[in-house]
This record gives sequence, structure tokens and C-alpha cells, in this order.
Amino acid sequence: MSFDINNIVRTASITVIGLIIAVPLSINLKAGGEQERAATAPTAVEVYVADMRENLVGACVDYNISPVDSKLEREAKNTIDEYFGGDKVNYQGVCNTVLG
Repeated sequence: MSFDINNIVRTASITVIGLIIAVPLSINLKAGGEQERAATAPTAVEVYVADMRENLVGACVDYNISPVDSKLEREAKNTIDEYFGGDKVNYQGVCNTVLG
């Protein structure tokens, strides 16, 4: 079996050039997918507002339709207070966000 140095050098050169081109291309393709997923992922604010809407829609509807100083209004306010863990809540602002 005879080895021709020219064939070996040519094969090695083509392999090296192929790797130089292929590796950065595959990295760019992976990074592009990551950026696309990051662009479509919900932000922290969107997640927080979605959770608020999920938990407070009923209370906000009750708050908006109840007469002032009624039992229904107080129960709605209590539900909103419990969600936020306090009693100094802007009920109208919260309900505008939840229902808006």
C-alpha cells in the first residue's frame, strides 16, 4: 500500500476548512434558536399579571358590581387583601389591571 503525501495533505486541509466553517455555523444556529425562544418567553411582569388575573377575577367582578359598604364589597376587598398580604391596596387600580 502506498501513501501519497499530496492526498493526505489535501484530505487534511479539506477537513480543517470544513470544521472551520461548520462549527461556528452550528453555534450560530443554536444561538438563533435561543434568542427566538427568549423573545417569545413571557416577561416577569406578564407572568405576575397573569397570576393576578387568574386569582382575582372573581373578586374584582364582585368589587365592581357591589354596592358601596356592602358585604359583597367587603368580601371582595378581603380576597384582594389576602392575595397581596396587606390592607392598603388600591382596589380600583388592581381591578382595572385584572379586568383591563
